[in-house]
Amino acid sequence: MPFVKNKLSGDIKTIDIERFIDHLSEYKTANGKSLSNVRKNGIIKAGMIPMRWAYRKGKINKDITQGIILFSSKKKRNILTPDLVSSVFKQEWSDERSKIANLTAMVTGLRVGELQSLLFGDLDNNCLIVRNLWNDYDKLKTTKNNCERSVEFPFPSIMESLKYIASFNPHGCNNNSFIF
Repeated sequence: MPFVKNKLSGDIKTIDIERFIDHLSEYKTANGKSLSNVRKNGIIKAGMIPMRWAYRKGKINKDITQGIILFSSKKKRNILTPDLVSSVFKQEWSDERSKIANLTAMVTGLRVGELQSLLFGDLDNNCLIVRNLWNDYDKLKTTKNNCERSVEFPFPSIMESLKYIASFNPHGCNNNSFIF
């Protein structure tokens, strides 16, 4: 509101939005942290979407959101070196399930939600069947691309560890039992 004061929608200018974006880039939370670029973009879009709607419906004369550039949300992701990976997995882990989950992710490329949704019945002889993913909000749902897939898994010791972990499920171990 401080950036548009008491202006009507049709009186808001692109410069008002740009000043607000500049403010977001310097904004600090109560604990002194900057907002992530994804969060900043969400805030900007929350204002841009109704302004675009107003323009399309003829409520305002100009699309003031044209040319607004959002913050880059691409993070540089590095791959661990083989020596570092080796060192990590040689360490003592306080939770064996976490170690096995990380090993499985490392050799398969499974997403965390795909790992969390693995069922005992998804373990085949030398592959994993990825049917679902899990998150705390949606619970069990289909995969990101809505397709089931088979992932080669030629690591018998890790496969046995997955079966071993599944055997500790307090609700029993059958094809519909979660591993993690």
